[in-house]
Amino acid sequence: MCPSEVARAIALDGAWREAMPLVHAAVDRLVQEGRVRLSWKGKPLSTRAGPYRIGRASRF
Repeated sequence: MCPSEVARAIALDGAWREAMPLVHAAVDRLVQEGRVRLSWKGKPLSTRAGPYRIGRASRF
């Protein structure tokens, strides 16, 4: 899933851009905990940098 989709789902009054820092912080934490994985164009990413997609880690 795209991080902006998450931001749009939690944003109030359509202010999803303001929610992006919260989404990025949560993604960083979930990656560190091994709960999600990141990718871009089907290639795995080890850290969040530039455009990325969020996926469930295989062990959860």
